[in-house]
Amino acid sequence: RLPDGVYKSTHDGKFIEVNPAMVKMLGYRSREELMAINIKSELYFEPEDRESIILQEKLEEMGIFRLKKKDGSEIWVEDHGWYTLDKQGDILFHEGIMRDITGRKMAEEILKESEERFKLLFEKAPISYQSLDENGFLIDVNETWLELMGYQKEEIIGCWFGDFLTPEYVDYFKKQFLVLKTSGKDHNEFEMIRKDGSIIIVQLEGRVGHNPSGTFKQTHYVLSDIT
Repeated sequence: RLPDGVYKSTHDGKFIEVNPAMVKMLGYRSREELMAINIKSELYFEPEDRESIILQEKLEEMGIFRLKKKDGSEIWVEDHGWYTLDKQGDILFHEGIMRDITGRKMAEEILKESEERFKLLFEKAPISYQSLDENGFLIDVNETWLELMGYQKEEIIGCWFGDFLTPEYVDYFKKQFLVLKTSGKDHNEFEMIRKDGSIIIVQLEGRVGHNPSGTFKQTHYVLSDIT
């Protein structure tokens, strides 16, 4: 009644024991049908995937890999496997407990794709973005921000945002940054100094980002050149 698959197999690729959960997980009709397959050629997409250097060295391994179900579809599993050896140190059996993590793997891939899309949007957006930490230091900016201000990213990450403002706006920024962190949003205009010394007027629209626990994470700004 275990929800996870449990198996024992020979080193050359034949099942000796499988539990009902293993049979169901891999889409077979019975234990006998699953035990009749050639593991290397019918369960793995690439036969060499069954061999593990870590497993051979440590005799035990927790691994994540994909397997082929009876209908040819893909399933991702988390496998806690180990070798059973005879007195001479030769491999008698492969044994292990296997869990279907296909749903988790798909969710991870969706999240990864979402993060990549967001990163692309952030970097290539035709409007300037920046994020600051809780003390007002730059965490990240996008390409449009760099083009607007004339800097390379490595020159400005970690710098305090007030250093890019004209002197008369520095104290105002300190005050408004506290307002932003308290209220969660802010809308203001500042004078900024570009790398070449020229001054531009920018409109900043700010929001606060929070961690899942609700604590402060970072601030996010959209900058518009309204000179």
